[in-house]
Parts: sequence; C-alpha cells; structure tokens
Amino acid sequence: MNLFASRWSRVLGTTMAGVGMLTATAVSASELTVWCWDPNFNIPAMTDAGARYTKDHPDTTFNINNISQDDINQKLQTQLLAGVTDGLPDMVLIQDDNAQRFLQSFPGAFVPLSDSIDMTKFASYKVAAATYDGKSYSLPFDSGVGGLFYRSDYLEQAGYGADDLNDITWDQLIKIGTDVKDKTGHQLLSMDYNDDGMIIMMMQSTGQWYLKDGSEPNIIDNTALKASLEVFQKMAQAGLIKSITGWTDYTGAFTSGEVAAVPQGVWITGTIKSQPDQSGDWRVAPLPKARRCRWRNALLQQWWLKLVRSGLVRAHGRSRRLPQDRLGR
Repeated sequence: MNLFASRWSRVLGTTMAGVGMLTATAVSASELTVWCWDPNFNIPAMTDAGARYTKDHPDTTFNINNISQDDINQKLQTQLLAGVTDGLPDMVLIQDDNAQRFLQSFPGAFVPLSDSIDMTKFASYKVAAATYDGKSYSLPFDSGVGGLFYRSDYLEQAGYGADDLNDITWDQLIKIGTDVKDKTGHQLLSMDYNDDGMIIMMMQSTGQWYLKDGSEPNIIDNTALKASLEVFQKMAQAGLIKSITGWTDYTGAFTSGEVAAVPQGVWITGTIKSQPDQSGDWRVAPLPKARRCRWRNALLQQWWLKLVRSGLVRAHGRSRRLPQDRLGR
C-alpha cells in the first residue's frame, strides 16, 4: 500500500467531505496558510484574491508567507519524504516544471481539484502540467509571454537603440552585451548557475523541451538544448553573466542597476517598476532567437514563453476545512 495514500486517506476523505458541505453552507472560521514567492507579483496577486474572498467570508483569514521558490521546493521535499505535515501550508505555489515531481513522488499528498473546478476553462497545456493519473491538482495561475527587458540608458551609451534589439539572435545579443560592458562596466545579466531558467526559456522559444510527448527523454540530438548551452557558454566566457545565488540576489542585480538586461516573463515587470528612480530607463524587446533552430512563435512577435506557475493545494490540514470555492474565485 502506498505510504502517503494510506497516511492521508482518512484526512483526504474528510477534506473532500468538507468541500461538499461548505459549498452549500456557510464557511467555518479558519486561517489558511499560503506559501509563495515574489513580493512584486505573486504575493500581491494572492493578497488581492484573499481580500476578494474574505469580503464575502469575513471569518476566513489568509496567512501569506513570502518564501523563495528554492526554499519551498526543499521544505516540501524534506517534510513529505519524512511524512511530517506540521508546519506545511494549506496552499503552495509550484512552478509547472516541478509539479509532476511532487505529484508522482507523493501521491495522496495533494487535493485533486478537477472534481470541483471546471478545468476546461483553462489552457489545456496549463492543466496538463499538474495532471496526474487522470486528476488535475492545480489552479492554473500564470501563463505569461517573455521578453528581453533592458536598460535603454546603458545600451545608448554603447551606441545601441531599440531597433538594434528587434529580430536578433542570442549571438547578436552577446555582441551587444560585450560592447555595453566595455563602455559602461555593466555585465549583461544575472544568473544562478544552479538554475536552468534561462536554458528553459531558450528551449521553449523553439518549441523544444527536455522531454518528448511529456515522457520520453529529449536530450540526444536536441538542437535547441545544444544551442542554448552554447549561448550560455559564450556569455560566461565573455564575462557577461553576474553569478548570483537565489531570487533576492537575482532581482537585486537589476533593481540595483548592476546588470543591463533581464530575459524573463512579463511578470517581472512588477519588480522592475518597484524602483521609481529608474522610471523611463527600461525598455522591452522580443526574446532573441536561437541559431539553427526553428522559431515556433512568429505570430506572437517571437515573444511567446511558457514561464508559468501552478498552485497546488495540500491534502492534509490541521482539522480545518479547505473548500475549493476559495480557489475558484
């Protein structure tokens, strides 16, 4: 018998029974704990969602914790492996590429939401990211296009304008970044070498991934992966990457003005705008193209990037009800 399925089967049954009852009756007083990251995007979004819900259900409160994505993944992995549920949240933000790892490794630890939420209202690829064994476990939250955000003042000092960043390759960006560094002393971008986020962006912009059809490894002869790693190598060898550790250092590198560009999803706009003294200095351009790879998103001005997230709901609680209607609002 599966360890988690047996450990949480009784709690899960109670939780689901609570859902059925609470959708038809008043919600009992409770405090729900939420783990998420990014005080300039995810946390304000969750705060707004909580305020909308508590307007109609004043006896419910949301305790929203700002925890880095790495810490969330580590805490969940460690505690679920140990079977320790004390201190875990009721709702947690999980990036799409991590969802299957938790769902497959810890069956029974999360509440299936497709039983009570109409998943056809969401993009199918978003739902698929957190669907396991015929059940969907997430409320899709964010699916944003990506772009190259850059400091126009730094590029102007190196002789570049907005037109110079349209329809370019990553190799051309490396040339621009080298000139900017020579003229201004600013490196091109910041990156945590333990995070493959930029590699993912490059691959996804070509329609490629680490897997084929969601299961078969796609490593050997993956031209998009090879091209992405070559770009990373060239940037590192040219001294264009500021090595950082963690989300705070990552955002701090561009909010402080240390680096000249941020290839990222549109949701990073909130963090960029958090520095009013830099108002007017930032611009955005399409993501550069990978050489030798087919560009799959021309109809979206070459900006499409699946930097997306999914909220997973914990199946275990401290004798409290967790109605799914809180997620569907």
